[in-house]
Amino acid sequence: MSEYEGFPPLAGPRSRAQEVADHLRNMISNRLAPGERLGTKSSVRASMGVSVSTMNEAVRLLEDSGIVSLRPGPKGGIFAATPSPRVRVGQLLVAVHDDPGRYAEAASVRDALEPLLVSDAARLRSPEDVGALRAQIAIMTRSQDRIERFLRADLALHERIAEISDRSLVSNIYLMVLHVQIEQLAATVASELPSPDHTRQRLRIHEELVQAIADGDADTAVAAMVHHAQPVAPVDSATANGSSEPDACDALRRPAPPPPAQTD
Repeated sequence: MSEYEGFPPLAGPRSRAQEVADHLRNMISNRLAPGERLGTKSSVRASMGVSVSTMNEAVRLLEDSGIVSLRPGPKGGIFAATPSPRVRVGQLLVAVHDDPGRYAEAASVRDALEPLLVSDAARLRSPEDVGALRAQIAIMTRSQDRIERFLRADLALHERIAEISDRSLVSNIYLMVLHVQIEQLAATVASELPSPDHTRQRLRIHEELVQAIADGDADTAVAAMVHHAQPVAPVDSATANGSSEPDACDALRRPAPPPPAQTD
């Protein structure tokens, strides 16, 4: 009996190659150590009953993800790859996404890296960079009553700031953390809506940040980023009694709430 028998039907909106890649990824992670052989491409393809083009695309997806490597020759084939440092960091961030208890740690990494990246942006920004940042501020301004769009523009602005930096390692780690937060966005928006006053204050902080970057004022930009990382103080009558209401960006620095319990 082939180890691939019983392979479940490939269905759903994803392409057949993506489904094959997902099944092979699970098989490799559960059965193989780095460097172990899965089989030849032709034997795996025949056992799974997929076309040559589908198999080639699935293997390409796995290679691009750092999951497998191909070796030529009689003893060659598809092998479980030794993960690169970038892939290992990505796998760690996937674990953070799956474990809300570690999400605060990821947020702390973001807070630690942002002053470096903001300082770089103030030093290295071009007119095109400043225009791109101001375009995100304009979207945030227009979207104060559409909180998910506001938050996505907020995160896109921070992504653009990181791309200005010449610290490629710091920037890449920061962007991976940021993308984990983007994935958490829907759950955050559904559970914690900031008040209009909080949103206006958050917009003003971002405007100050972008202006400091445009002016090349690294000290003011870093100060604005430190202010950005702190919870926004409530200012309206509903929160002036000392209660704390979640802010849009504050919510992204905490774990997303667990999904509601399933009921029969």
